[in-house]
Amino acid sequence: MEKLDYFLLLKKKYSNMLIYLREIHDTYQTILDIHEINNNIDENNIIYNKMENTCSEICEIEYFLHNLEKDIYKICIHDFVEDVIDIHPEKSINIKYCSICEFTCQP
Repeated sequence: MEKLDYFLLLKKKYSNMLIYLREIHDTYQTILDIHEINNNIDENNIIYNKMENTCSEICEIEYFLHNLEKDIYKICIHDFVEDVIDIHPEKSINIKYCSICEFTCQP
């Protein structure tokens, strides 16, 4: 496996982890809200600590992904394509992105 393929695989896996961690964090928040309504202080502390842990994990993965994306951008032999995406039924925008690494150029 070449370096770019390896980095792209890592990017995909870490991005998936972020999705799941954010879902876990949101679930903890929902549970915390329920406990606050029921005045369950002891449970609040436990859930709050777990939320803090997921927050730090999310931050670490976001930082790692940011650096990984910079590395991917540097080593990719970009193949830019233009496309149109729908924002809502009556509005579209033009985008330009790399078909290999999915880097999107700013409009």
